[in-house]
Amino acid sequence: MKKEIYTLPAVWSNIFFIFPLYLAFILKVYWYIPLLVLVIFFSMRYHFSKQKRYHLHHHILNLILLFFNFYLFFSGGLNEIFAYLIPFFIIITLSFHHYRKRVMYQGLHALWHLSSAFLTSLCLLTYVY
Repeated sequence: MKKEIYTLPAVWSNIFFIFPLYLAFILKVYWYIPLLVLVIFFSMRYHFSKQKRYHLHHHILNLILLFFNFYLFFSGGLNEIFAYLIPFFIIITLSFHHYRKRVMYQGLHALWHLSSAFLTSLCLLTYVY
């Protein structure tokens, strides 16, 4: 039974957040690193437990990540490319979140993680450049 958990996309897709974690380190946004580590850790724990435990931790950390992504976006230099890409990926991310409960949860949740990690990376780049 436990082996099944490792094959679920909602679990392994948390690996996508390693890129923004690496990016935060390279760009020297050190204060953001603990938040990303906590998001990865509790998201993995939440999905390992088949979403029965760590529910509150997972959702509070997601809201905190969302808040700080907005902070990074509005505190950084508003590059024209990022100004178009970030709202586009916000819409994509929210659409994955909306439809993930209706159809193909595992696959759409993996895409949710991918788009959220990409959005976090864009917000980091906006903040620094």
